[in-house]
Amino acid sequence: MSFEELSRTRFEAALTTTFTIEALSAHKSGPDVVEARLQRIGAQAVTGGYEQYSLFFLAPVTPLLPQGTYRFRHAVLGELLLFMVPVGQDGTGTQYEVCVSRALS
Repeated sequence: MSFEELSRTRFEAALTTTFTIEALSAHKSGPDVVEARLQRIGAQAVTGGYEQYSLFFLAPVTPLLPQGTYRFRHAVLGELLLFMVPVGQDGTGTQYEVCVSRALS
């Protein structure tokens, strides 16, 4: 499934499910692989033919993945390359945000 096909509605169907996130950095000795749960989806805006929203994932505290592009794998949605940023950390884990802006077809 291509990124253009992944509307907010498709991600809503994946709420509370698990994604596998793999770091793509070439300078590491091996990829960091983290399992994260899609915790919530930010408010949607539709302007100028674009749909914009944020995805918030909750992952374990370690390893802490720095902002960057990661390979996301999901049982239903397939594989996606997304840019992710850590936005907070507490006793429950690390929260990451992915901002989505995609053209509406």
